[in-house]
Parts: sequence; structure tokens; C-alpha cells
Amino acid sequence: INQMHPMDGPRRKLDRAWKHIQTLNAAVQKWYDSNPIIMNTRFSEEQASYTYTFEAKAIPVYIGILAGDILHNLRSSLDHLAWQLALITATAQHRDPYKHTAFPIFLVDNDRNRREIQRLLKDVLPEANDVIVALQPFNAPAPAEPSIHILWLLHQLSNADKHQIITGGGATLEITYRGDGIMRELNEYTSEIMFPQTDKSALPPVPQVKYKLTLGHGIIDRGDRTEDLGTMERYIRGAVLPKFDQF
Repeated sequence: INQMHPMDGPRRKLDRAWKHIQTLNAAVQKWYDSNPIIMNTRFSEEQASYTYTFEAKAIPVYIGILAGDILHNLRSSLDHLAWQLALITATAQHRDPYKHTAFPIFLVDNDRNRREIQRLLKDVLPEANDVIVALQPFNAPAPAEPSIHILWLLHQLSNADKHQIITGGGATLEITYRGDGIMRELNEYTSEIMFPQTDKSALPPVPQVKYKLTLGHGIIDRGDRTEDLGTMERYIRGAVLPKFDQF
């Protein structure tokens, strides 16, 4: 009889997340190839100016759904880990795993969060408990910011995915240009650059645009780049799970 290793569950969840990441990457590349930035040019004699307008097309819903599949597997890999750690103790084997055992993720170190960590890891060995606490975003080594800790980003996006499709409500637009242009952001989809110009026949140099699709607008500041989901998977596989092989 082939028996699963206690770490097989978390690792298989990560394997599935990686499959979804590959699917997402292919979908995002297809999106980039579709020329998702629309550029328009207009000349105003009244304002004596040329204006370039850059507008990002709406991001397809299926990209957010794919991201949700990734997030579910990444987050549950940590909860699978917590339960396997709890099963090392005799008391955990007589409990309902769904009621109180989970891998905690907290941004702030305070009494309330410490009590919640203790509750969620009630059946976990103290030594393993200490490792989980050391991994918390609030213990991120300086000068790292806890608010951009990989586990905290995962926590926010995963929680959102339980209630709504992860939004792709905008994109990171990096626009570079030469000359005396004045750039302003009209909304999260649209930016424009106005160049003072009296000669309609003299078109200003066309700005260069770099485009990066992001996810989680309204959850994580202006969003998290899709590439960061792969970073989350590699972090959990390479920096989190190996710390618990000793148990």
C-alpha cells in the first residue's frame, strides 16, 4: 500500500497552483498580444496643442478566475500544512480539522492576533508553532515592509477571491516621452499627454508605453502584478515548506 507522505498534500496543492500559473501566463501573454492599449491623437488649434491619449481595454473576467484558482491552491497548501503539523499530536486526531486548525497570517503583532494564532495552532507542537510565528508578515526582517510581505498579499487576495472574482480593473502603464509634454491620469484606465504645438504638421515624438496587467485593485493598493503569483508559489515551496521537514 502506497502511503502519502505528510507533506504530499501541501506539495500537490502547489503543483496544481503551478499548472494554473502556466495557464494564466499563457492567457496574459495572449492579452498582451491583442494590443490592449488604444492610442489616439488629436490636435487643438484653440489650445495650440497635440494630445496623445492612452486607454487600456477592459481586462477579461477569465483572467481573474484563473488567478482565483491559483490563490485557492496556494492558500490551502498552507492550511494543509497546518493540519499535518497538528496530526503529529495525539489530541488533534480526535478533532474536527475544519473548526480551528489553519495556517495564520497576520500583519500586526498584538495580543488579539497572538491569541488567534494560539487558537488556530492549538494542536501544533510548540516548536512548529514558533516557526509559523517567525514566518508572519509582522516578523518580516527590516527594511522589508510587512504590508508587501508575500504571505500578506496572498492573504488579502485569497480572502477577496472567496467573495468575488479577483479584479483586473487596470494596468500598470509606464509612459516615457521626450519634449515638453504634460501628462495626467484621467482614470485608472486612461492617461493623456499634451504637448504645446502650434504647427499641426509637426507631430511630437510618439511616447513609448510599457504595459503590465495587475490584479487586486482596491485590495492591494493599485494591484499586484500577475507575475507575483508565481513568486508566491516559489516562496511557499522553497522558503516555507522546507522549514517543517524536521517535524
